Amino acid sequence: MKLTLGKKLGLGFGVILALTASSAVISYVKLSEVKQNQDTAFERRFPTLETVRRLQRYLNQIGNKGRQAILAGGDPSRRDAAKRLADDAWAIADKDVAQLDQLAPKWTLQENRDRLAEIKKGIPLFHEVQDAAIAQAASGERDAVVRAGNGYADRATPINNSIKKSLEDMSDSFEKLLQQNEEEANAAVRSMSLMVVVTT
Repeated sequence: MKLTLGKKLGLGFGVILALTASSAVISYVKLSEVKQNQDTAFERRFPTLETVRRLQRYLNQIGNKGRQAILAGGDPSRRDAAKRLADDAWAIADKDVAQLDQLAPKWTLQENRDRLAEIKKGIPLFHEVQDAAIAQAASGERDAVVRAGNGYADRATPINNSIKKSLEDMSDSFEKLLQQNEEEANAAVRSMSLMVVVTT
């Protein structure tokens, strides 16, 4: 079959149109992947990572202020000042745990939800042990500060360390997931760029 000039031009435009349409569809799919990665990172992973890091900082402050309140012993002004700062940090820590609780259903890994469950068990226990040690140090009994300090080191510190370990593991997990998001987004952009080059 012999193609006329008009048919050749029509076929050429048809091929160009098909290539343009396929390029547009592939670009749209790849852009959707990039947007999904971006949404996942900004709606779940960044807020979680920031909250975990803030909670770690406040748990450190809580531990320091708790020890300071224990060492104040029978000096009510120093003890109350340290206790007030610890209580403020506890309030922020509780808000951070509540925020993690809201984010948890969106997490992709069950192990991070399990870590949060361990953290939620440990925090009230840590708070209770810390308050008991501060009260014991303030009791005025002989060697109360020493006994309260030893009790705090033996009971509260391991609980706090366990919470911190769960938070560190969670932080590491979310950092890896963010890196994975970045790699997937970069791969989608490279693929889209290659498709544009090929179709052009």
